[in-house]
Formats: sequence, C-alpha cells, structure tokens
Amino acid sequence: LKPRRPRGRALLRPLSARLRAPLGAQRRSDSEAQVAVATMGQEKAGELTLSATGAVQQCEGDWDGEQEQVAAAAWRVLREAKHLLAPNETLKRITVSFQGKDYVLTGKDSQYYVVRWTQ
Repeated sequence: LKPRRPRGRALLRPLSARLRAPLGAQRRSDSEAQVAVATMGQEKAGELTLSATGAVQQCEGDWDGEQEQVAAAAWRVLREAKHLLAPNETLKRITVSFQGKDYVLTGKDSQYYVVRWTQ
C-alpha cells in the first residue's frame, strides 16, 4: 500500500494542514511526546527556561556547569532560525544533536525552553 502524493489544490494547502491527524484521532500532548522520546532510549537530563532576551530564567536537572554556554548557543540558533521564517509562520521545535546528547528548543516570543536528552 503506497501513500498517495497530494495533487492539484491539495499542494496549495500549507504542509501543516496536510500533516494534521485524521478526524477522530487525538494529538499527542507534550508529556506524551516526552514519554515517546524516553522510550526510544533517551532520558531527560535537564531543562532551561529562557526569557525573550535569551537570559536563563530557570534551570533544572544536570547541565555539568554548561547551562550559560548552552543557553547562549540555543539563543543564537533561535535568532538565526527566526530570519528563515515568513511573518505568518511560527517555530514549533528545533532539535540539535551534539556528542550523544539531543537538545530540543521550543517556545514562543516571550519564553523558550531547551530540554537536554541523553542516551
């Protein structure tokens, strides 16, 4: 059974609209997504909360003293990614893998979150 490629007017719809779950299906919550990642052999090692200026507001978990360096790098990635988006687009998630760890960046204009996952 091969998946169908969208044709005609279906191609004009945004990708997000084409990827929505079918009617009646429930979307995963953030906690369910975290459980799904954890079951893939990764554990949540820490979480940073960044302000709209990139300053660390809250730090949880094990960061090995690297929270300021990770926050600065995450803020740089977010700042560069914003320039790639059209004015009506929003950033959902960025994942960066580095030295056996995954860093997931999420958030909106006033607060951003950096979650560190280890294998």
